[in-house]
Amino acid sequence: MRYYKREDQDAAAAREAATRREAASLFPIVREVVRRFDGKVYNIRFQRALQEAVAGKAAGQIYTHKTDWSITIEWYPAAGYDYQQTIARMKTARRIDGTELDASLKDCRTALLREAARIEEQAAQIDTVKAQIDATEKLLERLRDGLSYPVREIYGLNFYVQHH
Repeated sequence: MRYYKREDQDAAAAREAATRREAASLFPIVREVVRRFDGKVYNIRFQRALQEAVAGKAAGQIYTHKTDWSITIEWYPAAGYDYQQTIARMKTARRIDGTELDASLKDCRTALLREAARIEEQAAQIDTVKAQIDATEKLLERLRDGLSYPVREIYGLNFYVQHH
């Protein structure tokens, strides 16, 4: 999606980070359901319990997939597009391994929070990064323009620098 105003770009970056933080906020709820079903058969009751536990708590849904033995969160943030993240996956099938799922949930939650922080950090530094990119684009153009057309053709250096 292309944003033309700086305030829209900043708001979109903030929404991206907030979406990941909101998804991470559901993990304690999911972990509690996993604890309740530890050792039980992986079936529709488990999915219903997860869905009931997170219902109304956020702008998303949670699914279990028996084809790859995973739990997935699907998010519908205000941005108008969806965000989907597999938050846990079991290596073995049939019965729910609470320890294995708990470790998987912890890892995914940490990754989501780290990604949210990274988005915020990069958005805060975007002016510096854009200035460096602009300077690099100008340098590339000067280097290219300093070569004759035949040399650029022979060595495959006929390129166009798209300015942002």
